[in-house]
Amino acid sequence: MMNGMILGLLSLLSVSAPGAIGGGGPVDEAQPLGTSCSGVEIKVTNEHATYDYINVLRIEYRVPGGTWHTEGLANEMLGQGEDHTWNDQNLQDASEGSYLNFRVYFQRIDIYNPNVIYGEEFQFFDKSSKQCTDGHNYNFVIR
Repeated sequence: MMNGMILGLLSLLSVSAPGAIGGGGPVDEAQPLGTSCSGVEIKVTNEHATYDYINVLRIEYRVPGGTWHTEGLANEMLGQGEDHTWNDQNLQDASEGSYLNFRVYFQRIDIYNPNVIYGEEFQFFDKSSKQCTDGHNYNFVIR
C-alpha cells in the first residue's frame, strides 16, 4: 500500500507545472506565457536636462532579473520636447503577458555644435507594473 501511495505522488509531481511546488514565484524566461508580444508601439520623448538633441539607437528589454534582449530601432534624432513613435515592433523574446524592464540607448548631440556627438548612453525604465500584450504602447521620456 505504501508503494502505491509513493508511486501516486511521484506521478502527480511529474505532471505538475514548473514552479507549482514550493510557492511558485515570478515567471521567468524559461516558462513561456504565450506567443511573443507583437504589434507593440515604442514612443520616446526627448526631455534631456542638457537640451541637447538625442539620437535614439535601440532599446533592450527583459523580464525583471532575466537576460537583456535587443530591439533595433531606426535611428531617429529628436530635439528638445520632440518625440518619435516606432509602430508595430515585435518583442520576440518577450512572451505575451510578460512584465518587462527596458533600457533606451541614445547619443547626445551638442545643441550648440552638432559636430560634437557624445558617447552612447542609456536610461533604465521599469515598466513591470503592466503586462506586455499585443498592441501595447510603451512611452519613454529621456530626462
